[in-house]
Amino acid sequence: MALKLSSVEKTIGDYIVHLRINADKTKGYIEISKKNNDGFNFPSEEDVISFLQENGIKFGIEYYSIKNIISNKIMKATLVAVGEPPIKGEDAKIIYKYDFSKKINLVQDESGNIDFKSLNWFHQVKRGDIIATKIPAQRGIDGKDIKGEPIVAPLGKDIKFLLGKNVGIDDSEKNAVAKTDGIVEIIDSKISVSEVLTINGDVDTSIGNIEFSGDIFISGDIKGGFKVKAEGSLDVNGVIESSDIEVGKDLVVKGGIKGSETTKVVVNGSVICKFIENANVFVNSNINTDFIIHSNVISGGKITLNQKKGVIAGGEVVAKDSIITSTLGSHMGTKTDITLGVDIAKEAMMIEKKNTLVKLEKELKRMVPAIEAGKQIMERGSMDDTKKMQFAKSVQEYNSILENIAKIQEDINNLEEEMSHHKFSYIMAKDTIYPGVSITILKFSKHINDFLGPSKLYLKGNEVVIEG
Repeated sequence: MALKLSSVEKTIGDYIVHLRINADKTKGYIEISKKNNDGFNFPSEEDVISFLQENGIKFGIEYYSIKNIISNKIMKATLVAVGEPPIKGEDAKIIYKYDFSKKINLVQDESGNIDFKSLNWFHQVKRGDIIATKIPAQRGIDGKDIKGEPIVAPLGKDIKFLLGKNVGIDDSEKNAVAKTDGIVEIIDSKISVSEVLTINGDVDTSIGNIEFSGDIFISGDIKGGFKVKAEGSLDVNGVIESSDIEVGKDLVVKGGIKGSETTKVVVNGSVICKFIENANVFVNSNINTDFIIHSNVISGGKITLNQKKGVIAGGEVVAKDSIITSTLGSHMGTKTDITLGVDIAKEAMMIEKKNTLVKLEKELKRMVPAIEAGKQIMERGSMDDTKKMQFAKSVQEYNSILENIAKIQEDINNLEEEMSHHKFSYIMAKDTIYPGVSITILKFSKHINDFLGPSKLYLKGNEVVIEG
């Protein structure tokens, strides 16, 4: 495409000097042609420079180029003035606070060994956390045309946040922030926060230990030796092997829980699973499963097993409320301990309060001699003002301890009253109870020495009775 030039000319001697300027006035060219055939009196440098100035050209003049034209009598169009082009401003950009490349961050110890259980491949955020910050488009640097006029630099190109679910913009309009706790990730090019962490596969060396503030769904197994902590609920499609599990709400395991002596599963809500085997399971609420084998299980609610094939055999099973199963114990006389009516949370609270009570009573006993001595001195009127103040402070502390003791004793009495209500807890076996089973309700126990058919055991007075 031909360059569009404006043109002005001037006759100098036997020549015509043409000044040609491009559209944005950033380039000026001198072209010389003969006026007649003589061609004498070629323009001088001063002539050309003066001609440029007459036409307002005062910036970017290339004097060496003019000198070259005159020295070599160059006739063709030659660039003699160049403006300063503007510099476009930097485009806006988004700076992410997290690496979304899905690269695994390997953790190495001092010896260089890699901890495959701590891969740190996902990013947790809390509500209000900044996920990304936008650096606004920048103003460029203005240029100047050959007439000395400014050329305004274009602003950099703007960019917008692409927002997915649970992500918003803060008041500054510069930051993308999480609207909830969860996992931050890029989904369909958009920043999103998922309240559910989904693991498509097993929790193994490819994933590592997991600690997440929301719910977790695992489509495979949790392999042995790994730790999973969910502040929300945990849903496992496969099996939990020998792993340490901590769940803030409910645990659902479509397979089952197969533990070890050194691992434990702690759940603040309820548990639904296929089986519990060789595991340590502590649940604040109810448990629903098919069988519990050689496990230590504590439930703060009731335990319900499949009434057609449910089995509890081996280990120790504790429930605050009822236990309903099909079979209790095994034909081999496996030692199986069942405890009912025990509220583990209240038991722990009771122990804590009793320990505190003992400490306060010791402190009170220690203060008694000093209080008695102070009373006697006061009665004789031989206590100065400083000692009176100290004595008053001691009496105030003494009375405060007395009040605390009374309050804690009241709490203990209330706890004992609440815990006594669990005497109505019971265990029901729909099919068989084998010898080797020991059942304790509150503080009263019964050992089963003979085969029993369908039975219900509960506390009557101070005795565990069997109702066939």
